[in-house]
Amino acid sequence: MLVDPKALVNGVNESTGYSVQVNAKTMRGYQGNPLVINEDTSLERETYELQTMIDPGDTTKEREIYHMFPGTYEFTSDVYANIPAGHVGLLVVNEKLSAGGCSIPTILLEPGYKGLITGQFIANGGEVFLQPGTDIAELIVMKVEA
Repeated sequence: MLVDPKALVNGVNESTGYSVQVNAKTMRGYQGNPLVINEDTSLERETYELQTMIDPGDTTKEREIYHMFPGTYEFTSDVYANIPAGHVGLLVVNEKLSAGGCSIPTILLEPGYKGLITGQFIANGGEVFLQPGTDIAELIVMKVEA
């Protein structure tokens, strides 16, 4: 059963009754080391913070945007989730970005999860220009029974 997640998050003012919007406050790219995970070694990839640039389409030259080439990026939102026992949260890409060739691997927030919502943003179909704080995903919360 879907649950209105508005009461379970901070940083969101509106809900559709079954989901809340999750934004991309910051974006990071991957570089350097390969990802290595085996029984005796763990080496994580390095990330770097994407720098913003002035939006060339903004006549006032005040709006900043991220310029991303095809690839995978890490995003952090300013939405804090508090998923109670007996519930799970699912993070899915919103319709506008999906139609534009972008995706977010579905993220499962387990019962008891407390923290900022983070994840991966994949630019599949070409270059992407995204303003910091843009809504990129929806959080859906469902009640589950064991």
